Amino acid sequence: MRGLASWSLWAVLLGALLLGTGAVWGAYVGVGELVEVDTDAGITPAQRITAAFAVATAAGVLVALVVNLRKQDVSEQTTRREFDAAFTDRFASAAAQLGGAAPAERIAGVYAMAALADEHPTRRQQCLDVLCGYLRLPFDPATNHLADTSTTITQVFHDGRTVVHHENPASKPFDQQVRETITTVIRDHTQPDAHRSWSSLDYNLTGAHLTNLDLTKSRFAGHVDFYAATFSGVETSFAETMFSGDHTWFDGATFSAKTTLFNGATFSGDHTLFDGATFSGEIALFDGATFSGETTRFDEATFCAQPPRTTGVKVTFDGVKRENDATLSGLSAPRLQDGATITQDGKQFHGWE
Repeated sequence: MRGLASWSLWAVLLGALLLGTGAVWGAYVGVGELVEVDTDAGITPAQRITAAFAVATAAGVLVALVVNLRKQDVSEQTTRREFDAAFTDRFASAAAQLGGAAPAERIAGVYAMAALADEHPTRRQQCLDVLCGYLRLPFDPATNHLADTSTTITQVFHDGRTVVHHENPASKPFDQQVRETITTVIRDHTQPDAHRSWSSLDYNLTGAHLTNLDLTKSRFAGHVDFYAATFSGVETSFAETMFSGDHTWFDGATFSAKTTLFNGATFSGDHTLFDGATFSGEIALFDGATFSGETTRFDEATFCAQPPRTTGVKVTFDGVKRENDATLSGLSAPRLQDGATITQDGKQFHGWE
């Protein structure tokens, strides 16, 4: 132990007595020397003693206040350390669940990480970065349904050489369900009426493979990066009812960050919808994107400026690739406000019909 706790009780009492006596004597002398009195009789010794004790008492109260403030600060620091330690433990546990082998365990990890983000606003970006990082991991839909098995094949050649081949078709089986759980959590937290909004956060989904993405009416005020991302899907009964195929939905979404990046992305889902979306940042890039789905629509999408800016967004489709007779509609008469522009290779872009 350090400080006064390491001193004996008698030493502490004696030190306090000496300090108190010194304070009273100093105040007694100081009052007689410094205080001016406008009477002929001056100040009496009794008055000086009373004033001295009053000054000493005030000094003692001030010291006690400082000591109590220090104790309170130490207590708050201890509480913060315990709070941070609890966050660290829960963060590590959620991350471990995300790395689990069983899909149910990984889905539980998604919800655990989301709950942690909701409870710790100052660490919310850190939690989201982990979820986005999971989506950036390699993913092959063709092996999604395969079990976590490993096959070893040993091949012996006539010259005595031995070659061993290891095959692991799906290190994380049914990963598509986990990934779609993450994107659903993101959608729920970026809605206009989200109880705990993640709209202001940054989304780094560079190179992510996103299946059946549904970000309808989502709001993104932070940096959004879909560079080299792949948007695809698997047919579901609901999708067949609506559009007869897999989908990527951004309809009604709002992108108000300075830069929104879709450059180098691949849109291979049957139907990609930006219907009613709003682009109000400075730049939205689709440069080098590949459109190979049946249709991509920007019907009633709005391109404008986000206050206090007065200059509309610049949208570019430079070097885009069109495959499988893909169509990109809704830009023949786009809603351009505040001087917004949509260009392809330096020329005004009207989409493909």
